[in-house]
Amino acid sequence: MLEAVRFPEDYDGIIAGAPAFQFLEMIPWMVGAHRAQSANPLTREALGVLDRASIRACDDLDGIADGVIGDPRQCTSELYDIDQLACKGGQVKDCLSPGQIETARYVYEDIVDSNGVRLSPGVLPGAEAAGDWGFWMLANEQFEGQSVISGIGEMLALLMRHEPDFKLDEFDPVTDRAAIANATSPLDVRRADLSEFRERGGKLLMYQGWNDWPLRPQRAIDFLSKVESASGGARQARDFYRLFMVPGMVHCAGGPGAWQADYVRPLVAWREKDEQPQRIIATHPDGPPLAHLDAEAAAASSRRFTRPLCVYPKLAQYRGRGDENDAANFRCVEP
Repeated sequence: MLEAVRFPEDYDGIIAGAPAFQFLEMIPWMVGAHRAQSANPLTREALGVLDRASIRACDDLDGIADGVIGDPRQCTSELYDIDQLACKGGQVKDCLSPGQIETARYVYEDIVDSNGVRLSPGVLPGAEAAGDWGFWMLANEQFEGQSVISGIGEMLALLMRHEPDFKLDEFDPVTDRAAIANATSPLDVRRADLSEFRERGGKLLMYQGWNDWPLRPQRAIDFLSKVESASGGARQARDFYRLFMVPGMVHCAGGPGAWQADYVRPLVAWREKDEQPQRIIATHPDGPPLAHLDAEAAAASSRRFTRPLCVYPKLAQYRGRGDENDAANFRCVEP
């Protein structure tokens, strides 16, 4: 994304998978997540409770019960109420403590300022036990037994080392973001005007998992809206910029959905032959857990199936007949 914005002559086509966009947003959110997790930790068992509950509440909203929530924005608190997961009457299994519910609430809910403006989007329901939550929140052998988010604060302290008065323990993830803006801004995509890239004939294909824990999908959708505004509308933006949302995919790859896809061929055909990508077939493959996920996470679906990935805002919908594991029996429709 930085190439498209800052160096638009470098590439004729760009694939952007799960872009970070704003470290100014991501770092404070993760600092807050680490504090919540330290105070009331979600265990691997607790992640299983959340996973089963979200699927039970919202799996069939897309018309098919396949262990994947097609559009998790539809899984609202009216359908998925985590307060109902509280342990009752001496219960110790298949439930959450009050503190664990508060940690889950931090992860799920948006962070807003005093005016109600969303500063950080929350993680959308689904795939809680598929390895992404566990990789970032639980002790991790790849990080010497620490959680990944425990190191985010250390990274922030290093970025702020030129400010001797900065104290990580006193940093407020809601009100103190302006104080770290200069340190984080070189890493950020700071504008959505891609006119130079577009005028050279550039094509940009973005994909984003609906259940990405660190890089929540609302940011990709918000950025698309900004690109559309800067380009003169949605139709004009689609001439060079297309977003494919991936149901059931966590950070970059993996999860219970069909996430394995070839994005290169569609991009090449789009750039060289002007064949506009309408849908990309993705597969949920068999195979061992991916290295970037929690190795001890509950296994996702072991069955192999395919699904179409649609140009946002279209979503894949089962036709109501035929093999549910075959993408040919799904169509891309407006929500």
